[in-house]
Amino acid sequence: MFNRPALLALVTLSLSFVSKADIVPPIGRYVNVTNNCPITVPLYIGGQFKQDLTTISADPSTSYSEFIGTDLGGFFYGTANGGNRDGNGAVRAGLTQGDDYYYLVKDPSWVNIGVSITPVGRAPESNGFCTPAKCELPNDCSDGAAFTSPPTRFPAPGTAPPNLPLHRCPGLGDAGFTITFCPSGTIPNLQTGPNTISLAGSNGNKCLTVAGGVFANGTPVQINDCNGSPSQKWVIKRGRGQVKVSGTNFCLDATSATPPDGTGLKIWQCYDDLVAQQWFFDGSTKQIWLNNNAGGGCVDLTDGDTANGRQVQVWSCGWDNPNQAWNV
Repeated sequence: MFNRPALLALVTLSLSFVSKADIVPPIGRYVNVTNNCPITVPLYIGGQFKQDLTTISADPSTSYSEFIGTDLGGFFYGTANGGNRDGNGAVRAGLTQGDDYYYLVKDPSWVNIGVSITPVGRAPESNGFCTPAKCELPNDCSDGAAFTSPPTRFPAPGTAPPNLPLHRCPGLGDAGFTITFCPSGTIPNLQTGPNTISLAGSNGNKCLTVAGGVFANGTPVQINDCNGSPSQKWVIKRGRGQVKVSGTNFCLDATSATPPDGTGLKIWQCYDDLVAQQWFFDGSTKQIWLNNNAGGGCVDLTDGDTANGRQVQVWSCGWDNPNQAWNV
């Protein structure tokens, strides 16, 4: 039989001889996010809201810092100026842990705010390592500056830097990175108000309109000449979410989660997570489709009829269908 008290004493004595140098620190690195934009930017990491970052010109001490462990927790991005909390429409910063890679991903149809990633304490090297990653309008966000979709695999680290838009800073350790929103301090394409939703193409003067300007449950949504009235002002972002009449609590509504082709669109009081009000705006195809598990139909100009007062409908989405292409 073991002498339990004696065994515990031996373990305690052994631990007392472990030096601090023998204790392995957690693996990770620091990431500091700074907002140099002229407006407040909501910061998201991995789809989760962290905090509103006020502009550094208003408060130079304002930034967000986090020690990131083995799991980097997804992309870093801001949702100001048309970026969606799901990452669509936003320039996203990606970091890897073990291989010291970093990169940017942009939405091909929209750059909401510029973003840069800079390794801390490491100047750009002449061989191409440790260079800043930057995607910012008007001239610094080509396909060589950012991926148009998140990369699914990375090359094995080597003695030469990876091909852009992938960057690497070998041996960076836990010094980490600084992510800066609006490196130049400007937003050239800043949107200052709600959007109109108009037909793409030659009929761009036709807008989605709440019939008669009546903001009430069941009011049809129709096509009318664009006139800038409140009945034509919508809050819509690229990616998933509600399409809301600006300044109200009414949303574009498809009546049910699986409406048949030809179902007329209307407005209804907004309810979070109601499938009939969950849409996906694809800025590349310009389609607005119902975001249900069955794929959903698209917002469609009924019979291609542009006459004022024609109610729009849900119809099966079709590739390159001009009745389903909308400018926002």
